[in-house]
Amino acid sequence: MQSLASERVPGDASALFEMCGIHDSLGLEPEAIQYCRAAIKAGLEMERATRVFIRLASTLRNIGESAEAVTLLEFFLASKDDEGALQTLSALALDDAGRYGDALRTVLLSRLGLDCKTFASIDGRACILCLTA
Repeated sequence: MQSLASERVPGDASALFEMCGIHDSLGLEPEAIQYCRAAIKAGLEMERATRVFIRLASTLRNIGESAEAVTLLEFFLASKDDEGALQTLSALALDDAGRYGDALRTVLLSRLGLDCKTFASIDGRACILCLTA
């Protein structure tokens, strides 16, 4: 893969993204993180931009950097349409960071697609989670 990536223009976002995936799959998390960040900085676009944020947050979470994963996901979710994979990973990272109420709220909101008014009619406790988290 390194030889294929070297055929691309230096700093090519797509090549960096692919290198990130290879290193992550091989369990080389520190290197994968570097490639993910480089791909983001290089301006990876469209679906791959979403995927690189998911991969980076997941890898950070896997090496115990849950707080950084949460920060990254919160930033990314605020700037993009909600996506199931991002919401799910966000809930896992929040749980790892000890933010259990936020994790549960994230799962409820993303999986059920409900707002607090709907929660109130289903279960008052869920609405409280939504409002207090």
